Amino acid sequence: MTKKKWFYLLRRPMKELESDQQEEIYKSYYKFIYEDLYSLLGDHALTEDLIHESFLKITIKGPQLQSEQNIPAWIRKVAYTTTIDFLRKKTKENQTLTSLATLYEFDTPGTNDVETELEVKWRNQQLYQAIRELKLNHQVMLKMFYVEGKTCKEIGKSIALTEATTSKRLSRARKYLRELIIKQSL
Repeated sequence: MTKKKWFYLLRRPMKELESDQQEEIYKSYYKFIYEDLYSLLGDHALTEDLIHESFLKITIKGPQLQSEQNIPAWIRKVAYTTTIDFLRKKTKENQTLTSLATLYEFDTPGTNDVETELEVKWRNQQLYQAIRELKLNHQVMLKMFYVEGKTCKEIGKSIALTEATTSKRLSRARKYLRELIIKQSL
């Protein structure tokens, strides 16, 4: 399907199109936008989720477009905005998790020494700061392994990777985290 044709079909309500046309439009959209989103996210499964989410937004707003000019730019802008919104939300969630974890760790029973408590709190803050500086896919992998307690096999299943690949990526994420912590302490 040519770009002009699928741009034209995109401007029509999806309910009016045949299922094969809908599928063709989605496949064209997927090919058109995949590289842009993957370069931002670096994670195939996450990229596919955001492609789907942005496609839904485009199909809702498409019929309301006034002209066919700049449709490719508009499509890219919607996909980009959807991705950035997701990343902002994820960052906010990570900050909330960090705050809760820090409070929890500070209030753990059995630590009576104020100096020790402050040292633990400071060390945890340094750790969470280093984690936030990692790539999103490394953050997610470390969270799944350490916070959610998933095995490499379970992580691999959820992100469509083999256990060996997951183990290697987790090892790399740990290495990068270790390097960041060492760099922070210098």
